[in-house]
Amino acid sequence: MPTKPTEGGDALFGHARRGWFWGVADQFAQRGLTMIVTIVLARLIEPAAFGLIASVSIFLGVAQQLIDGGISQRVLQKSEIGDREYAALFWANGAVSFICGAALISVSGVIAGFFGYPELRGIISALAISLMLFNAGRVQMTWLIRELRFRTVSLISIVAITTGCVVGVAMAILGYGVWSLIGQQLVLSVMRAVLLWSVVPYRPRGLPRWIDIRDLYAFGLPVVSSQVVRLACAQLINVLMVTRISATMLGFFDRGKIIPQNLAYSLVNLFGRSNFPALARLQADEPAFAQLFLRFLSVSSATYFMLLMGLAVCAENVVRVLLGDQWLPSVWFMQASCVAFMIYIVFTANAELLRAKGRTRNYFRHNMTCALCQVTGVLAGMSWGAQGMVIGDIIGRAVSCLLIIPAVGKISDVTLFAQCRVLLFPLVGGIVVAAPLWGIQQLGGPEWARLLASGFVGLLLMLAYWQVMNRYGPFKQS
Repeated sequence: MPTKPTEGGDALFGHARRGWFWGVADQFAQRGLTMIVTIVLARLIEPAAFGLIASVSIFLGVAQQLIDGGISQRVLQKSEIGDREYAALFWANGAVSFICGAALISVSGVIAGFFGYPELRGIISALAISLMLFNAGRVQMTWLIRELRFRTVSLISIVAITTGCVVGVAMAILGYGVWSLIGQQLVLSVMRAVLLWSVVPYRPRGLPRWIDIRDLYAFGLPVVSSQVVRLACAQLINVLMVTRISATMLGFFDRGKIIPQNLAYSLVNLFGRSNFPALARLQADEPAFAQLFLRFLSVSSATYFMLLMGLAVCAENVVRVLLGDQWLPSVWFMQASCVAFMIYIVFTANAELLRAKGRTRNYFRHNMTCALCQVTGVLAGMSWGAQGMVIGDIIGRAVSCLLIIPAVGKISDVTLFAQCRVLLFPLVGGIVVAAPLWGIQQLGGPEWARLLASGFVGLLLMLAYWQVMNRYGPFKQS
């Protein structure tokens, strides 16, 4: 499978911008459409059902990180690549996927007993199968991203997710309850794998060489091990809530964070999928690398801050209209999650810089530091209940972010001052968007009318900000 030659910073910025366009469509399907369907399901399924799924998300998340292993990132990060690396990725991914899936199924009974919900045994087994199917097209997806074929990637995701969402809603209407969520995931995974293999019918040429496997994991192990620890620590709140409080409270927390989480993950995936391969191609040209990173950071942080700050001030209105009054305890969790994910996206941008540079040891160290800070914060806040744990988590994230930004400046031309300067304008832009939306929320009238007005005004303000920055700021392409 041939690869494209290295291009200059402006050309790569142009590729990334086109990737953002298709990424918007992809993420609308992956996060937006899924979120819409989740809102529909929230009116058909009781909060405890969402709590059950959330309670085992830590195990599925860790399994996904182990399967990922950081090895596909190595294929994207290397300046030159051939069939040997793709063959190593194919066999390593297949073997680890099977092992993790089988392990989850074998311990499903133990997990169900630990949480005290026998029905979790079947749920975990079904989700384990879905996880294996989801990773069946890993080589194909990696090749498409490396070749900057973002349009194809987006279309595959849109078709797969749309099909899964339709099945999930149909099952919920028919009264399948929590299994509607599982059916949605299974259909999505099957459709995604079928489409990827149809578009890129890759077959490995024999078994991989050990030296190629070792090269993938030499890069990937520091990445995945730190991500697993960080993910497990981030999920600590879920475990503590379901064991110390109730599955219903976890359901409120999970639904409260779902919209800001989907927004943040969507945008991180949107920008990261396009930005990482572009940055990796410039890793040897430090001035061009730093300039491209700061341009990326300016665009992405502006989008993040305006969306999340706007959502925070409209949280109660959003919950009442989209979820219903029975979900009002989720409002505070939604607002807190907006703050948490604003910090998350800045940390993630800096962590991606370390990976693009091949500094996996630095990446490992800062992810572990972030995990330690989050655990410390959550445990410190546990005495104050669910809200105390969330506040502790936010403080832990903030501390880890304050540590990684200066560290990045020591190994690149992306200085602390440069990042602060770039982040200042998006922060102001977020305030400019949030202030009028807060005013709209204070007006009388129907809830739905205020929500529509907030969305319309917020969109206009974001478009105006982008227009100004496209003309005068770092968004423009030179």
